[in-house]
Amino acid sequence: MATANFASVNTSKIFAFGANKYITQEDIDANDWPQEWLGQFNECQTQSDAEWCQESAVSMLKEKGWDDSEGWDGDRNYPGSNIAEKTVCVVVCGLSLDIKVTAKTVSGYYSGATFDWDGNLKVYDREGYYVSDYDLTGNYAVDESDVISENWTGNNGLSKIQAKNIIRRVYSEFQKLTDEAEEVFQACSEYRLGCVGHFSNGEAVYEDLDTVRGQLKLAVC
Repeated sequence: MATANFASVNTSKIFAFGANKYITQEDIDANDWPQEWLGQFNECQTQSDAEWCQESAVSMLKEKGWDDSEGWDGDRNYPGSNIAEKTVCVVVCGLSLDIKVTAKTVSGYYSGATFDWDGNLKVYDREGYYVSDYDLTGNYAVDESDVISENWTGNNGLSKIQAKNIIRRVYSEFQKLTDEAEEVFQACSEYRLGCVGHFSNGEAVYEDLDTVRGQLKLAVC
């Protein structure tokens, strides 16, 4: 069975970079290379372009107050690597809420990579004691029920009354961070793609969102 080139992402679109580069006639003329190299895979150019995209993204994020981040998730078909993170702390109803977004790169299954982000929330009660960590994405993303069931404020009535306001504030700050990350991803990626179809054999079709009509890109299988 085939597999789509890019993993599902949390970003609003697929910010792809590191696409394979191939030797052109211009390359041959400029470097006096053998003519038979025309169309061959250009490993050096592919690698240097991918490194430039990632390094540029890290630099731009740091200009916006993000910090370096390290970490590797290799236990899946699409390995990922953290590149930067930013945490915003807000106080709501006496609670201290640390909202963190981690920017990362995720390798394509066959070629290239994408930029992505993950979100995490740490909650400290009104006495400053740690309550718990929560996801901000996926099936287990934090919601009002967590505020109520785990009584974040230490007062059941207050937790129930303020749950909606607390969660609204969390996701408002979270949105600001993800928007900031995606602004950088937009500038540093080579292609902005949307997945417009998955087939039963695992193939996927991607639409180039930068073109007016949309150029379809079929994943290599």
